[in-house]
Amino acid sequence: RDLARGQVARWLEQELHDYNLVRALRDIQDRKDASDDAKLLRFLLAAAPDLPPVWRGSPVSVDAVLAAARAAASDDDSAQLWLDSLYRDEVLATFVAAGHPELADIDRNWRAGWNEFTQLWEAARRAEEKWRQRPRDVGGGAGAQAVSFDDLAYTASGRLEPPPQRTINGTLLVAQADPAYVDAVRGEVTGVLAGIAGYCGWFEALWTQAQRHASGVLLARALLPHAQDDAAKETRRQAASDDARARQFDEAKDALRAALEGIIALAPNGDEDLAAETVSQLLDAFDAVQRACQNVARLPSTDPGYDALRRAAEKLSSFGLSAQRALAQSEEIQGVNAIFLTPQRLVYGLAILGGALLLRVPVAFLVLLAGAALAVAYRWYVGFRSTEGALAKLRLFGLHARTFLRADEPADAAARAPEPKRRGRWT
Repeated sequence: RDLARGQVARWLEQELHDYNLVRALRDIQDRKDASDDAKLLRFLLAAAPDLPPVWRGSPVSVDAVLAAARAAASDDDSAQLWLDSLYRDEVLATFVAAGHPELADIDRNWRAGWNEFTQLWEAARRAEEKWRQRPRDVGGGAGAQAVSFDDLAYTASGRLEPPPQRTINGTLLVAQADPAYVDAVRGEVTGVLAGIAGYCGWFEALWTQAQRHASGVLLARALLPHAQDDAAKETRRQAASDDARARQFDEAKDALRAALEGIIALAPNGDEDLAAETVSQLLDAFDAVQRACQNVARLPSTDPGYDALRRAAEKLSSFGLSAQRALAQSEEIQGVNAIFLTPQRLVYGLAILGGALLLRVPVAFLVLLAGAALAVAYRWYVGFRSTEGALAKLRLFGLHARTFLRADEPADAAARAPEPKRRGRWT
C-alpha cells in the first residue's frame, strides 16, 4: 500500500536521495499490465537484488513450488491462488532474470505444458462438437437419421469450455515432476473408459492420442465428466432407437401376418367354387400382402431376425405375385366367358340353329351345332383350367403362408391353441 500511495517514492527521493531508484520505481509503476504484487517484486529486485526469492510472503524455489503444486492438486484454495499468481505475473521468469537460473526449467516446462493442454482441449472441443452434430439413427436405419436439437443447442452455447487454469496448475506441475502420478491418473482414466467404450467416440479417439503425454492424461481426466455425460445420453439415444426399430419390426411382421391371415380367410375351402367376388377380394388381399412385404424390405438390416424375416417376405411376395397373376387371368377369362355365355347370346345361337333346322339344311345345322358345342366347350375348358391354375397357386401360397404363421407363432400360444383342421383343395 505504501508503494501504491507514493510513500516509498517520497522516502527514496527526500531521505535517500536515490534518484536512479526513483526513476526505476516510476518505470515500474507505469506498467499498467502488472499487478501490485508484481510491481513490488520488481522494485525489491531493483532495490535489493541479493534478497532470496520470495513471492507474497512465501519462498520461491523448485521444492517450494512443487509443494504448493501438491497442495493445489489436493484442492487447497490458497495454494491454487498462489500458483495462479506465480504464473500470471511471470514471477519465475523475473527471478531467472535476476540471477536464479534453477527456476528456468520449471517455468519453461510449466508454460509449455499449459499451452499443450489448451491446444488439446480445443482439439477435443472441436471433436466433441463434430461428434454431436453427426446425424444418428432414429429407429429407421441409414435412411432415417437426424441431428438432435439438444445437441445443436449445447454446441451453439459453447458447452465444452476449458477449465480455469488455477484448477489445473497444481496437477500439471506434479505430473511434470512425478511419472508415478501420471501413471496413477492414467489408470484412473482407463478404469472409467471401460464403462463408456462404444458410446463416446470422440473421447476414445482423444485418449488414443493423448495417453502418451502428461498433459494429455490430465486433459482426459478433466474431460471424463463430459465424456460420461455424452456416453449416458448416447446410451439412452441408442436404446430409444433400438426400441423404435423393434416396434417397426414388430409392426411390419404383424402387418404381414394380418395380410396372410386375410388371404387364408378368403381362400375357398374343400370343394367351394372360386366365385368372381372372392377373386376380386383375393386380389385386394394380395395387394396388402405385397405392401407388407415391401415394408419388411425397408426395415433396417441390422435388426436381429431381419434376415430370416426378409427371406420369408421375399418368398411370400414371389408366390403371392404368381397367385395374383393366376387370379387376374382367371378373372379375365371368366369375364370373357360371361360375355359369350350370356342368356341373350344363347338365345341367338338357338335361333340360328332353329333357322337352319327350318330350312331343312342338315349339313348347315350339324356344322352350326358342332361349332357352337366346340365354342362352349372351349370356353368352359379355358375357364376351368384358369380356375384350377389359380387354385393351385393359392394352395402353394397357402402352404408357405401357414408355414410362416406357425414358425412365427409364440411357443406358449402354439401350445395353448390347437392347430385348426382344414380340408379340400386349400389344404
